[in-house]
Amino acid sequence: MDEMPTLLERGLIALARFQKRYTRELLIVVVLMTLVLGSGLKDLYINSDIRSEMPREHPIFKLNDRVADKFGSQDMVVIAVQLDESVDSRRSVRDIRDPRVIESLLL
Repeated sequence: MDEMPTLLERGLIALARFQKRYTRELLIVVVLMTLVLGSGLKDLYINSDIRSEMPREHPIFKLNDRVADKFGSQDMVVIAVQLDESVDSRRSVRDIRDPRVIESLLL
């Protein structure tokens, strides 16, 4: 007993037939689109300096300057910090982005 193909199956069958029938034309279109879109790559640049992307008066820059003064560099460093969630105090740090976390590293 043959089942009727679902709407998705009918659509995929139609797409496969279209691709088989117009293989060369589709290849030409894909190559042309790649060339047109790829031509914009010459204007692409990557700015990895986060300082140029944020407002200079942002408080994190003051803290960053303190870190640079203490450690003598502005290179990126990865530091693992874990919060102690067992501490139940109103003044305890609840968010890793809290400035007190970074300040504690400078002591």
